[in-house]
Amino acid sequence: MERGKINPDRIRELEAFGKSGQEFQLVVFPEGTRGDGVNLARCQPGLFYIAQEAKLPIVPVFIENMQLVSTKTGAFHPISGLRKVEVHFGEAIPAEDYLNLPREEFVEFVRGQITSTKPVE
Repeated sequence: MERGKINPDRIRELEAFGKSGQEFQLVVFPEGTRGDGVNLARCQPGLFYIAQEAKLPIVPVFIENMQLVSTKTGAFHPISGLRKVEVHFGEAIPAEDYLNLPREEFVEFVRGQITSTKPVE
């Protein structure tokens, strides 16, 4: 998804994906970019369009300590960083729980669900 544009070809791809959702899984990084590895930034609105077309359950995932592997401006540290990365999964969210939400509510809902998978210190 391009920021500021709805691509009809991409929408058709997502519709086809939605029909084959029993066989494949789509991974989307809702922030649209790498974060700081600690806090979750605002989700991009394109996530709403993807979810509306795919109509599949969403599994919230928080990747902790990813900043130790790579940052936007820092070096790539695959060996030392990967040992400290932890992936936290939330409960799957059925499509019927989010399909009727307006776009702004939806992106905040998803952000909240991902944030809730983050371990409490």
